[in-house]
Amino acid sequence: MTARRATTYHLELCPGLLDHADPAALLDHHAGPPPARRLVVLDAEVSRLYGDRITPWLQRLGLPFEVIEITASEPTKTRATADQIHAAAVGMHLARRDEILAIGGGIVLDLAGFAAAELRKGTPYVAVPTTLVGLIDASLGGKRAVNQCGKKNLIGAYHPARTVLLDPGWLATLDKRQIRAGLAEIKKVAEMVSPNLLARLHEHGVELIDTAFAHDAADEVLRLSIGGILDHLAHDLYEEELCRWPDYGHTISPALEMATAGQVNHGEAVNICAALAGVLAAQRGFVHDEYPAHIAELSHSLGLPTYHPLLHEPRFVDNALAATVLTRGGDQHWPVPALNEDGHAFIEDAKPAEIRSAVDTLRHLTGALA
Repeated sequence: MTARRATTYHLELCPGLLDHADPAALLDHHAGPPPARRLVVLDAEVSRLYGDRITPWLQRLGLPFEVIEITASEPTKTRATADQIHAAAVGMHLARRDEILAIGGGIVLDLAGFAAAELRKGTPYVAVPTTLVGLIDASLGGKRAVNQCGKKNLIGAYHPARTVLLDPGWLATLDKRQIRAGLAEIKKVAEMVSPNLLARLHEHGVELIDTAFAHDAADEVLRLSIGGILDHLAHDLYEEELCRWPDYGHTISPALEMATAGQVNHGEAVNICAALAGVLAAQRGFVHDEYPAHIAELSHSLGLPTYHPLLHEPRFVDNALAATVLTRGGDQHWPVPALNEDGHAFIEDAKPAEIRSAVDTLRHLTGALA
């Protein structure tokens, strides 16, 4: 027999979300019976900043709800935290057709989505991203995962949010480091599939940081970035294809995040890994020799790192690559930029000596920009 599963989920750009007069209408985009109650998984920092506005907004949704606050960090992105969400859901008798509503950055969205996937074998959830990484990356796809056994995102599930509410207004209270982290993910899309987006980053990247995206270029940058990801997800939401350009910058970065206990944040780790991939691409002739320096200069202008001393630790990169190969089904599938019609290519046979040479070059480029 052959069985197919259709997946529909709704993404809506809704500036001024917390001031919306009828927020319940924003969530009325799904088939089947409506939920009778909601469990709200709320980032503790978002609660501190917006709690006095979030509570009346939740009340206007018109259903009974309870709130569990989560302190978001890589060390707390674990099954134990997901189980706290499970316990809260059981305590309020959340039924299978009820709803989990996640408000926070990528870590909170992952924790809530993973808990929802496990709860009663699949409880619906809604995502309200409040960081730039969440807005243009973490909220869009279907995968939800937590850290386990010292490995980033080792266990997880494919469980798309049935509604994603995108409000750039949350970005006003982010610090510049968090904005830069999101720009690293935007830059990933730009390098892989969107020369226009890359041009906008060259032209307006610094201004977007300084204004927290309260800039005339913000709408176009968000549209191009989100559109680039959605174009890919439209035909591979459940990652049946393991050779994927969205994994650009994610070959070494998971190990770097875990080894630093999140001191190198997600966007920073992605940018370092992307910079290394750019050098590998130049060594292989996929891009011109000047490409790594040009991209490093862009990163430097945006305040994003391109190197970390762990890359020169014995076997760190080798072990990180080996772990990623397991996730990618036994192949490297290392995405790199390329001057071809697609804008990217994949390396399948990177050797330790080649990688060490690329790391040496990357350290030199980074030092020259310091």
